[in-house]
Amino acid sequence: MNLADWTRLASSAEKASLAGLLIAACGLLAYQLTGSSLWDGAASVVIGLLLLGVALNLIRTNVSLLIGQAVPVRMEQQIRAELLALPEVENVVELLTMTLGPSEVLVAARVDFADDATGAGLELAADRVEHRLRERFSSISQVFLDPTPGRSAQDGRLVGDDADRDA
Repeated sequence: MNLADWTRLASSAEKASLAGLLIAACGLLAYQLTGSSLWDGAASVVIGLLLLGVALNLIRTNVSLLIGQAVPVRMEQQIRAELLALPEVENVVELLTMTLGPSEVLVAARVDFADDATGAGLELAADRVEHRLRERFSSISQVFLDPTPGRSAQDGRLVGDDADRDA
């Protein structure tokens, strides 16, 4: 959930509160005009249903934060492209993202680095990736990279296994 979602949520809550005030005023006005307390009670029931609707909307909106929803597909594709743009990165084996809060995103990736990369080179590449991602996406707060050998798309074997050499 981003800042726009929170703004829209606040706006709908304000509209609901104004609607509740209007319903209450109508109920009181109808009571004053007719003398029947039925209108006041009916307005109270309608306000209760309005509050129920607001609560259900809040539940629906906030459940994504409770379960750690992934970022939108477009942003995930852009993150993958940033990872692949580095010369040390041969492939992104797996990319996981999770929304931690309204403006906080966690990125975890299994990355197949170039086989000739040294340990120091991997550290520098991982540091560059983190800085590039944080510069491009201000919401990214955590980046975890797991150096992982590439996997054969066909059967899950490690690329470079003896079985691959026989093929």
